[in-house]
Amino acid sequence: MSTQISGKTAAVVIVGFTIIIVVAFRHNEPKRQQRAQQEIATEQRENVEAIKQHHALIGMTAAQVRQSWGEPKRIIRTMDERHAYEEWIYGRSDKSASLYFIDGVFKSGTRDDGK
Repeated sequence: MSTQISGKTAAVVIVGFTIIIVVAFRHNEPKRQQRAQQEIATEQRENVEAIKQHHALIGMTAAQVRQSWGEPKRIIRTMDERHAYEEWIYGRSDKSASLYFIDGVFKSGTRDDGK
């Protein structure tokens, strides 16, 4: 025995499920926003502490790294059609560090302690 439903009934069911999903999303949205704000506040506190200790953290802006480490000895800039890349070079020949930025955000670094 096969059961068939009309197109009208199927449309009502789809609309009903859509309403349930939208209501559930809106119900959880304030919680998601609060969590996001807490994460941002935590990251800002960590960055402020890192700057005080002269550390550079992945995800810091170029301005925050400058606050922490000062001006680099040299900056090498390159671009492609989508991004701006920078390598900031600090130090001297026996002890140096290179920090790599994409679109003004610190992404990685290397250090050479001469060891």
